[in-house]
Order: sequence, then C-alpha cells, then structure tokens
Amino acid sequence: MFDRFKTVIQRWSQIAEIESLAERDLADLGMSRDQLISLVRLPQDLPDRVEAMGAQHGLTPLALQRDAPTWVELLSTCGHCAQRGRCAKALAQGGAEARAAREFCPNAAEFRALAQRTMAEPALPRAA
Repeated sequence: MFDRFKTVIQRWSQIAEIESLAERDLADLGMSRDQLISLVRLPQDLPDRVEAMGAQHGLTPLALQRDAPTWVELLSTCGHCAQRGRCAKALAQGGAEARAAREFCPNAAEFRALAQRTMAEPALPRAA
C-alpha cells in the first residue's frame, strides 16, 4: 500500500514539473505537454516491456529510443494494450513463449519496420 502511495506522489510531482516547463523546453524535448503527462501516467514497467519485446525483434534499447516520437508511440501503444498481462507472462517465460508474443503485440509492425530501418543504416566507424 505504501509503495502505491509513493508512486502516486511521485507522479503528481512529475506532472507538476511538466506543467512548469516553458514552451521552449517542450520544443527542445520534441514533445507536447500532453505527451509528457501521458507518459508519466503509464504503468512503470512499460519501458522494460517495450525493450524486451523490441529485443524479440532484434532491437537494442538504443535503437528503440533513438527517435523520441517513435519511442513515445511504442510506449503509448503498449500502455493501452489489452494483452499486457499475456505479454508480461510470455516475456517472463522467455524462449518460444516470448517469440510467440511477437504475433499478438500491437507494436509488432512498428518493431519490424524499425528493425529494417536499423539494419539499413550504415555502421558507424569504430574509434581507433
């Protein structure tokens, strides 16, 4: 119960901080105030779940988060998914169960497209 209370207080604090951001700060982030507030209200485990499902498509956390609007959309879609419990169970079991979760994931098409774009990018030169 105390953890839930703590989470609510933290979210209120985060929303207050977002409300105090200047328009220039929001423009620098590339997000609207409503998008940021929506992110704060999503369940806390979503970033981990999106990263885990992205990994099932061969994506690294960096590849997933490289484009802020895409990352926000992935989180939002996951946060409103009716299969969240099924997804969490499949990812926790790993192996074939996690691979099968790719089929019912509402982000699957975006993960596939992102994986294709990532593979098509030229490799960065290595530092000497």
